Amino acid sequence: MKKLIILMGIVLIPLMNSKADDFYSVSKITEIKLYFEQENWDDLLDNLYSAGDEERLIATCYVDGEQFDSVGVRYKGNSSYRPQNKKNPLNIKLDHIIDDQELDGFGTLKLSNGYKDPTIVREILAYEIARNYFPAPMANYAKVYINDDYIGVYTSVQSVDKYFYDSHFGSRDNPAFKGELVGNSQQVVSSMGYFEEDSSDYTSYYELRSDYGWKELIDFLDTFNNDPDNMENSYNVDRHLWKIAFDNLTVNLDAPINFAHNFYLYQSGNGQFQIIPWDFNESFGCFANLLDGPPLNTSGLQQLNPFLNESNNNYPIVKKVLEIPRYKRMYVAHMRTMIEEYFENDKYLERAYYFQDIIKADLIQDNNKFYNIASFESNITDQVGMGPQSMIGIKQLMDYRVDFLSGVGEFKAEQPIINNIEYSPEKPSQNESVSISVKIENADYAFIAHRNNEHQKYSISELYDDGQHDDGDANDGIFGGEIISGTADIQYYIYAENNEAGIFSPARAAYEYYTIETEFMAESGIVINELLAKNDNTISDEEDEFDDWIELYNTGSDPVSLEGWYLTDSEDNPDKWDLPAVTINPDEYLVIWADEDGKQGELHANFKLSGSGESLTLSNNEMAVIDYISWESQETDISFGRYPNGVGSFDFMSPTPGMENTAGINSVVDETNEISNITSYPNPAYDVVNFSISGADGSSAKIIISNSLGDIVLKKSQITNTGNEISVNISKLPTGVYFVKIDTDSGMYTTRFTVLH
Repeated sequence: MKKLIILMGIVLIPLMNSKADDFYSVSKITEIKLYFEQENWDDLLDNLYSAGDEERLIATCYVDGEQFDSVGVRYKGNSSYRPQNKKNPLNIKLDHIIDDQELDGFGTLKLSNGYKDPTIVREILAYEIARNYFPAPMANYAKVYINDDYIGVYTSVQSVDKYFYDSHFGSRDNPAFKGELVGNSQQVVSSMGYFEEDSSDYTSYYELRSDYGWKELIDFLDTFNNDPDNMENSYNVDRHLWKIAFDNLTVNLDAPINFAHNFYLYQSGNGQFQIIPWDFNESFGCFANLLDGPPLNTSGLQQLNPFLNESNNNYPIVKKVLEIPRYKRMYVAHMRTMIEEYFENDKYLERAYYFQDIIKADLIQDNNKFYNIASFESNITDQVGMGPQSMIGIKQLMDYRVDFLSGVGEFKAEQPIINNIEYSPEKPSQNESVSISVKIENADYAFIAHRNNEHQKYSISELYDDGQHDDGDANDGIFGGEIISGTADIQYYIYAENNEAGIFSPARAAYEYYTIETEFMAESGIVINELLAKNDNTISDEEDEFDDWIELYNTGSDPVSLEGWYLTDSEDNPDKWDLPAVTINPDEYLVIWADEDGKQGELHANFKLSGSGESLTLSNNEMAVIDYISWESQETDISFGRYPNGVGSFDFMSPTPGMENTAGINSVVDETNEISNITSYPNPAYDVVNFSISGADGSSAKIIISNSLGDIVLKKSQITNTGNEISVNISKLPTGVYFVKIDTDSGMYTTRFTVLH
């Protein structure tokens, strides 16, 4: 039986971008209060900025009322900083003195002052749009007080740091760089040039943000510039195409398509460098200066060449990809997708007005703002100011720009049409051949890109319309091919092109993808049975440390020796950790600590687990995969395990290390707690869900509800639990499984429920 995918109404799986934590919710303004002991704090911060180092002034910080002691504060920014400004950009390091002092995982807060943007929405809007297509920081608004003096409204942007890398790439300590110009280096060459093997030649363009990485960066730049056939081995080219297409479309010229800064590079565990955007505050035409050309006037911004610098040797970041015809067609396809999804339908305007509604009242009270309220309101649509101080309106720019691009030859070209996708078998087994057929109109080439988890490189398999690849008759518009299933579900997308245009399915690929469920059967009796990547209070190791842990279980009838076996969290490094020579008897468990601390014993692996998602592979002494599991996100002290025990599929559950797994998430109760039970009903729920906590009548409660990806979707505080019940309106939540934490005066409790609409 073939599985048919109808492209209308298909469920898409996005590669998990950054966790949508409540702190960066765009629907609220964060209140940040700083208290310095020194009355001349502004002069001191100016002096630190002038010194050009990273020294900070110590302050006490309150974020929405939560206190953080001994934080480090400095001014940041380039053109947006002025010593005479009272409202300068701020960098607040919460863990400057106190290690691990964080807010929902965030250790550094970065606040911009709205300089050059009368609307104060450009930065927030740009990041929101970008996050639909490639990893980009979260961003929202904050109102800042210093020593109880209201400084004003800021934009608050997530720092690109180890937390960001871990959230998106499943690792945090690999080579990382910030594209950062030093001195007059911008007059020499733009981003991603190659200068031979001396790392000193690169220090004018990159700031090392990791413990090592210069060799890895130089090797990548050599390949990027000189070996195009192997470019994708060391670089995520698709993500690069999305990024430069976004910058060009939104006329974000304070970016590497024009200036060699405002981006990060991180080498993920699969060996590919990933480009990460930064500093969108001058997007949508705020910055009009071309490095290789005169400043742009209004029509110059509106009609910016969509292939800016494609033939300019000083811009390898653009030239080296767009000179490859297939990459250029992909680039255009990505830009067309953004136009269709955000600009032709005026969704960008809807979001811009939404953001302004959030901040308007606080901005009126902001005596340090750079523009008046009339400019704030009118610059969404129209130009404000005159001469060099004028600022093009967002609608004025983008409506004309979309019309202009529609007349460019590459954007007028007729794209292929992908009608449906079929595959067989419906649920392949491990390492089984999977037949793919796709109906595509107006195409002469197509491929399927496929992988087994979101941190793996995509493999490319060409699809043929020659009558010899399960594709029907030759030249009938049915393209066929074959892929081999791996040790997990198959994630894939389709790309098709003709000589003039290309198209992706799904349109947001490769950040979104389709999935083929794979049947996996362990062959040895040994399975990965349970794991916990966020262990706060479930079980401690020999040193009383609450480390990540992995549980193996023998489902078979014979003892199995693990001598010569391997565990890894990296598919590119399958023998990462040698298991000790221990034997697991039938119906026995083995708990392994994933803490990178082998000195504590033989059952301590040389890697840690990522709470934001990664994969785990168990291989035998012949390097045959015995078991494999991947996950996207975990909640603290909620494990991921098989149910029924040893043989079932993985689900979230209450941790049972070294014991039989049980279904569901039970109460997490302190030993002194008299509360014995929590239930949710109705389950499934439709519009309202009720929580009943036995014995907690009259206690106040704080509720946090997260979806299956770990995103906080609802948070309520100071609810009184009367009559043992708490009722919550969930009518706006999409269909799916949700996890609940309820913090009462008597203890913390967890449960889950399903929403159906």
